[in-house]
Amino acid sequence: MVYPKEKEMMKSYLPLSRKLSILVVIVLMFSLLGGCQNDHIFRYGTTAPSPFGDSFLIVGDSRSGDSIYQEIVSSITSSLTFAECMIHVGDMIEDPGNQAQWNNFLTMTAPISQVMPWYAVVGNHDVGSVASQQIYQDVMTPPSENLYYSVDLLDSHFIILDTEIPGQEGGIVGEQLAWLRRDLAMYAGSAQYVFVFTHRPVFPQGHYRGHDLANADELHQLFTQYGVDAVFSGHEHQYYVYQKDAIPYVVTGGGGSPIYDGGMGEGFQHFLLVELLPPETLNIHILDVHGRVIRTDMVGVE
Repeated sequence: MVYPKEKEMMKSYLPLSRKLSILVVIVLMFSLLGGCQNDHIFRYGTTAPSPFGDSFLIVGDSRSGDSIYQEIVSSITSSLTFAECMIHVGDMIEDPGNQAQWNNFLTMTAPISQVMPWYAVVGNHDVGSVASQQIYQDVMTPPSENLYYSVDLLDSHFIILDTEIPGQEGGIVGEQLAWLRRDLAMYAGSAQYVFVFTHRPVFPQGHYRGHDLANADELHQLFTQYGVDAVFSGHEHQYYVYQKDAIPYVVTGGGGSPIYDGGMGEGFQHFLLVELLPPETLNIHILDVHGRVIRTDMVGVE
């Protein structure tokens, strides 16, 4: 997919329409429809019928904000089970390698595993050393031996990257970069959409503005070459959409951590429902912790 040419930095905000308000009411009608039993966090569960188009959820930076994250989990399992999956864009715990915190996080997240698959992007509070990386692999049992991997969902290709490899923090380099090139070359051409997920933003424009990934320009060129449709990240405890050339870079870090200010980011607790309306539209529904739509940002694609 190729996006239309637009200004390098842009927010595209749409007010909540009357139609969307009606859809939100309809969502609540499905709140009693659940999924099958499923105790493995990376397996698929059944989903309830959706009043939206095909969609998936994104949560970021829950860390030690247990009460907020639990409210988000409750919202997902009560009224958003129609989503294909949830992706957590990192910082699931506060202290890397802390087993008790991992146990607590997985206990809080277990209800989601009953209604949909969920996938994890490793954050800097999740891994901070080789030892904590091993603990992460042990408790999370990711679908590959690396903490970067890809999956195919909704006729689309989802790429999960690791910005926290010990010794390579803050970049996508070495073997991971070589793998990314191979993966895009193999799968991007046949996918309806191609999405990339990182913890640290490629081009942060909020609290960490100016702290781009080490090879941000190289990554952007690669994403442009293969028609990546959107890049989603956490790390900044804010929400914004930064448009660079044809690619929207979306930051969502409102899953429980203390809110940041600064730059172009908006600071509030939230999570996202991303709705696919091929071939021309990607709707980003910004939800409060109770699952209510605050606003919808529309991203056009070609």
